[in-house]
Amino acid sequence: MLIPVQLAGLAVACKAMQDQQKNKKYTIKSHPNERPKQYTPPANPFYSFMKGLSNSLTNPTASFNGQKKSAGNLKPPSGEIRKPSPNIINVVSQALFSKLGVGAKEDYIAVIKNSIPKDARILVPKLPRGVKEYEFLDIDGDKENELITSYIHDRKITTLILKRQNSLWNIAAEIKNSNYEAISYRGTADVIGSGKKQLLLGYEGKDNYKELIAYSLDNYEVNELFSHSYNRFHLLRSVNNNRNSNNHLAFWNKNSNGRYNIEVKSWNGAELELSKESKQYYYSRVLPIYANKLKQQPENPANWYNLAEALEKTGLYAEALYSVNIGKRQTSKPSLAQDFVILEDLIRSKLNPQ
Repeated sequence: MLIPVQLAGLAVACKAMQDQQKNKKYTIKSHPNERPKQYTPPANPFYSFMKGLSNSLTNPTASFNGQKKSAGNLKPPSGEIRKPSPNIINVVSQALFSKLGVGAKEDYIAVIKNSIPKDARILVPKLPRGVKEYEFLDIDGDKENELITSYIHDRKITTLILKRQNSLWNIAAEIKNSNYEAISYRGTADVIGSGKKQLLLGYEGKDNYKELIAYSLDNYEVNELFSHSYNRFHLLRSVNNNRNSNNHLAFWNKNSNGRYNIEVKSWNGAELELSKESKQYYYSRVLPIYANKLKQQPENPANWYNLAEALEKTGLYAEALYSVNIGKRQTSKPSLAQDFVILEDLIRSKLNPQ
């Protein structure tokens, strides 16, 4: 049984009768992922190096050849997921609301405020760009959008999922987490290849630590699928799966040297695992980003290292070795010099396998 929002029906009813003649519309804008800008090689040592790569970098693709996955066994949730108790307010609210007729405009902020504690603060995620206090997202596959919002109260972040039933918005589930301070991301994607979308919440804590947690909603029950740390992440489409599937994710985590460890992972039915399709991601997304940084700062040996590592991941070993040799001559830091040596040994072992 769905749970009615406390007094939400009464508030909505009053507001609707006042606004019947108004024509406000609430729309949610979508923002496609930004792609790296094209670059022109400058007149520096980077120029001759990039001439040989220009043809390879002008036709990136972002498709993946992943296999369709099923949800499998779900992990027990790390955050608190709660279903509230029934409330008799629903009877009164529904009776009053039914007299308004079809076409009455709803005040969704009023619905939200009547469903959360009085002194709670509604959170607006930083991403995706353009996101507001709430979204309409279908996360249970019934082709009906749920109303989703997040708020903080008593140092605990709660994400509220409301479903419409008999013209009323009722609380379907709550996801609580007291380990973080803000919501960095809130959206949906089919990250497990099941054909329906999951809810993705990016939490942000102290020292800019971020964690992405994926949830599914089935029969009004919320389950945590996986969690993963990140500084940034990308959702990657798989053309061999459902057309709307994003069952590959790329996670960027900054290490102690200030560089990024990049992992492309996919759902195997029970958990995330390293994907065999990472080469395509490095080719289409990572190489252009690092090449552009190197173009801007060719004197920075760390930029040469990043590009060399990306080239090695892509399988362009000769170009990677060239980048290593330039970076080694420029660096004065012993730790970075040692990293260059390790990377060079790895590249040479692949150039000349025994």
